[in-house]
Amino acid sequence: MMIMVACLLFWINNYRYFIYALIVAVAAFLLRKTPKTGWKAKSEYFLMILAFVYFPLLTIMSVSPFLQFKEFQWTHLGWQQTKGQVLSYKCEWEPPFRRLSGYAYIDVSYQYQINHKVYTNTEEKVEKMYYPIWESKERIQLLKTDLLEQAKQQTESRKFILLFNRNNPKESRFFISHSLFYPQGSGIYAFSIFIGVLILLLIINVYFSFKNKNAI
Repeated sequence: MMIMVACLLFWINNYRYFIYALIVAVAAFLLRKTPKTGWKAKSEYFLMILAFVYFPLLTIMSVSPFLQFKEFQWTHLGWQQTKGQVLSYKCEWEPPFRRLSGYAYIDVSYQYQINHKVYTNTEEKVEKMYYPIWESKERIQLLKTDLLEQAKQQTESRKFILLFNRNNPKESRFFISHSLFYPQGSGIYAFSIFIGVLILLLIINVYFSFKNKNAI
């Protein structure tokens, strides 16, 4: 369980989100008086506050490329925006893990020039496209095609943002989109749709079971 939690906080997701949630949770815990006594009860109360802050924050950040860009910009003040051009795209498929939904993703190779010196980098998994139900080979190919076309449209319309480190110009970060809301790029989207389908099937099953019981 501890390994799974650690992966969720620091590997799969941006560890800075957890730090933000921790700061807010500590402030709320100190400012709000609680009737709970004892270290165990207070610890459980604090963990509850932390969960109520962290998971909504994680959800909001995962579905908003704009907030992801702003968070990076605010935490990397030494980075500056510059112009660049896309050299190539590479679209691949990440298979599901333990029957959870897989996703199509795209790597973008790009080039930019700083002080008459040209730099070339590749941003891996710059954008993703999840599918909430188990995928067929045809669906996988369709998702990859859709994602590739979407990426090309965004770069051709110059919607991408390129930042570089002024102290080390070879370091850069490529944001293909800064749209406010893009749920299909988040695993939470796939998980929510999947849970919704299961609930719908459960409701249908209960309805027909109740109907058959009344008929008898």
